[in-house]
Amino acid sequence: MAGIDETDSLKLIGETVKLKIGSRNPFQYKPPDYANTVSAVMTSKSKTDQIEAVLEVIDRVKRENIPRGLVLDPSVVTPDKPRKVEEMVKIKAVLGKGNSAGEVVSVQDVSTGKDFAMKTILIIHFNKDEIRAWVHLADLDKAPKLYSFHMEDNKVIVKMEIVKGKQLSDIMVSEGFIKLMQDEEKSEERRYFSLLLLHGMLENFDLLKKGKFTHGDVHGGNVMVLHTLDVQSIDFGSAKSIRNNDGIDHAQRLKADLVNIVHQFFASYTGVHFQNRGAIQEALEKKDFQEVRRDMAKIPAADRNWLFSVMLMVFETVRCSRQEGFADTGAVAAAVAGMLPPRAELEDIKRKLAVLLFPEKYTNRFHGSEFVTEQEVILPEGATILDDPDLADLATLVDLEKDFGDLSFF
Repeated sequence: MAGIDETDSLKLIGETVKLKIGSRNPFQYKPPDYANTVSAVMTSKSKTDQIEAVLEVIDRVKRENIPRGLVLDPSVVTPDKPRKVEEMVKIKAVLGKGNSAGEVVSVQDVSTGKDFAMKTILIIHFNKDEIRAWVHLADLDKAPKLYSFHMEDNKVIVKMEIVKGKQLSDIMVSEGFIKLMQDEEKSEERRYFSLLLLHGMLENFDLLKKGKFTHGDVHGGNVMVLHTLDVQSIDFGSAKSIRNNDGIDHAQRLKADLVNIVHQFFASYTGVHFQNRGAIQEALEKKDFQEVRRDMAKIPAADRNWLFSVMLMVFETVRCSRQEGFADTGAVAAAVAGMLPPRAELEDIKRKLAVLLFPEKYTNRFHGSEFVTEQEVILPEGATILDDPDLADLATLVDLEKDFGDLSFF
């Protein structure tokens, strides 16, 4: 449109921040008191443009360490002090801790009464691509919903959905997972759990790549397994946009993400971990798994060979950065899906896995034809759900639609 510059500007501390968001500022027609507020996304405008505008402001503050104001005479006016979180929300529980963020806490908004998770990130550690990659996957239901983000003092406050599931790292030290590893009668469930996990991680990897992102920090703590046995990615603090000529080796980042996915698949099937990503990448490069064979002595040779073949099948997509179709995992994901049983049988396996890996959601006590949540019953001292002979019967009562939603993956 004539008369409009290719880039619009936003005034900040007397300087100009260039908004690389097209031909107009998405907030230019808002009233003056709209500035520097935490506002709802305007549905009539591009959500991406609005996100980019706010990210640009946060990034400018981060790059140049700009305060939001100045006190010229502190003997009269007291400079800012951090606001207490308790003024805005009621803290209910600590959910975890991110690499560059403080504790992730479960909170309740004092006005709406709604529960959500909240974390704080120091502006100096804030990564714009975290929000971009997060929104991209969340819009595809492959990451927790992002409710809001805003600056406050020297931090960025992020509010998000509390996911109904567990981090893979927590699952791998749980009683249910140990039973899955040790019980020979559950070898089939173990294989299908690892394949479901691998398929979910590959799907998220591919969706991020199609959105031109890499995650950059795939490990058990950043893989969320839902009660549905679906997989979500979390903690995008190391994410990067894939751009040309930005000095970042994106091929190596894609390769690293995929190697880490292979590692989680391997660990979910064997209960064994490589020392680090370098060790598993070297094993994949050389096709030599002697380092971990001794720890897999109880796994039949045929199963070990199957496992290694799947790992190598995934790795071959990133063996050489110059190869055709580098990091294209679509065919591999389809092959993994083909290793799973037909839908009816798979749903039965998912029921058994859900009861085994999420015992806190179920109990071995029945009331007629209904099962009750563990919160509604007190188990005898020393009782354990996992050793109960009725566990298989409980799995048959899990209503996939009612309790988990649609468990169909394919």
